[in-house]
Amino acid sequence: MINVSVTAVKLGGVAVLSACLMACSTFALPAQSEPSDNRVSYWMEVAAEHRVDWFERTLETSRPDSVVALAMFEAANAVEQEFPSYLGLPPASSDLPVNEAIDAAAIQALALLYDFGESGRSNLDPDAAALGKSAAEAAFVRGMAVTEHPNAPFRTNAPPGTYIPTETVSAISEFDLSLQPWALPHRESARVAPPPSLASEAYLKDWAEVRDLGGKLSVQRTEAQTETAWFWFFIDMNPILREIAGTSGRTPTQNARMYAMFYMATDDAWIASAEAKAHYQFWRPVTAIRQADRDAQAETDRDAEWTSLISTPPHPEYPCAHCVQAAAQYAVLMAEIGNTERVFSIKSSTLPDAPARLVTLADYVDQTSLSRIYAGAHYRFSNNAGEAAGALVGRFVLDAWPSEN
Repeated sequence: MINVSVTAVKLGGVAVLSACLMACSTFALPAQSEPSDNRVSYWMEVAAEHRVDWFERTLETSRPDSVVALAMFEAANAVEQEFPSYLGLPPASSDLPVNEAIDAAAIQALALLYDFGESGRSNLDPDAAALGKSAAEAAFVRGMAVTEHPNAPFRTNAPPGTYIPTETVSAISEFDLSLQPWALPHRESARVAPPPSLASEAYLKDWAEVRDLGGKLSVQRTEAQTETAWFWFFIDMNPILREIAGTSGRTPTQNARMYAMFYMATDDAWIASAEAKAHYQFWRPVTAIRQADRDAQAETDRDAEWTSLISTPPHPEYPCAHCVQAAAQYAVLMAEIGNTERVFSIKSSTLPDAPARLVTLADYVDQTSLSRIYAGAHYRFSNNAGEAAGALVGRFVLDAWPSEN
């Protein structure tokens, strides 16, 4: 997995992470260049091969993708000059080979993010290589910028003297809470309203739903619902992005811009989720069901042995992070394709042998939310709040990327 240091150092006036992302194994560049028809997608898939295991997935799996995509956008856009520069880089000569600038930007960005020896290719145009290097360094500095967070590393709100389990480290890391968002004005800019009162009908209804459908030994959850829980637990969206990027008439700059916005939205979705989770610290269904005699509800019965179908993540419940992410990604991709009826073939990383599902992007959001109930990880009200927060995140990201130069 990736080892992350949150020691801040000054680089160009910006606090960035020192010893940022170092893979356990040496990063290996492809031996030969791939065909140049879709360079952006090719390099994003190279980057994806070096993510951490998705079972230990937190922000570090998408922040490197954002940096690589942003570097490629800045290099391609400096040549093609289709959009305003996100980082303020000046235009370059339109005579430069754009694919070589993209290659150089991707290689240099990956060299900054991971531990490998080769930092360039001798056959690249020297000016394109210099442009790619500048774009990668600028994207890296912005992507690794950090600020202090009062709750980093994450701490519970338990009163002094209260026992706190020590065997599990929270998945909300100092890395997650310290990185600056890409587009959110503040970390709490997409924070949703509080969860419902434990004494409310809304809480009782959703508590009962996840108890009945999300338990490991549930007799009410159907086989199809069980498959839904596992199928949507982790979806690699790169094949969808590649399909969109392969649409006739799209330019390298447009493709790099799409990838950058997508992964920035994914980053900011987790930042918004982590911030709200750390703020509200709402209990998970597994805790609520096992301690139902303490919830101010006469209708709830404690089940001390209840266990969720899929292992409950080690961080607070509210809002649903999967739901924030899916909704934010939906906002970015819908702005890109403008077609609510377009159907995509989606495969599952958690059920790789399951048949692909033909779904719209709205289906992707809906099924992701439902899966978290069937998994026993979230209440429906948390899913709804997550989708609302994700829509806000998506809007902030889109607003940060003007569509006209």
